Amino acid sequence: MSHTPDRAKVIDFTVPLHSENYGIITRADTGIASLADLDRDGLTLAQVRGTVTVPMLATLAPQAKLLLLDNYDDRDRAIAQGRAAASVDGIDTAAYRLKKYGNATWKMVALPQLGITWDCLGVVKGNNTLRNYLNVVLFQMHDSGDVEHLWETWFGRPMDTKVPANPWF
Repeated sequence: MSHTPDRAKVIDFTVPLHSENYGIITRADTGIASLADLDRDGLTLAQVRGTVTVPMLATLAPQAKLLLLDNYDDRDRAIAQGRAAASVDGIDTAAYRLKKYGNATWKMVALPQLGITWDCLGVVKGNNTLRNYLNVVLFQMHDSGDVEHLWETWFGRPMDTKVPANPWF
């Protein structure tokens, strides 16, 4: 999950497992090509409750209606069915999930201005033994190239922003 200050109040995090680059997930027929295209009355954005991008959209697209759903399958289905025009979220793994909606032609628009989030493993607050062990394992997996290899195997393309292997954690 994304390592955020609010989440860090409740749980501890390992070093990053992978990065998450934000963008727009939409169908090719919507005409959406930029962040500015989302800020209009009558446009519905499907978002997953509790994700980092939900509060961002209050500022970035205040005129759009938010359809809050419980999971990514529901979000993707809402866009595929035309109940929502788009979503702003991590685009790195979206193509893998969207394959099941073959009736839709998908489009993803990268939004580098939103930055990169580092996704980590969440650990019960104060369980330093487990967190330290997982940090060593994750370092070895990044250093050996295993994370990148597994990423490409599962998602069909290289990670957009590679996590640097750093033994100082």
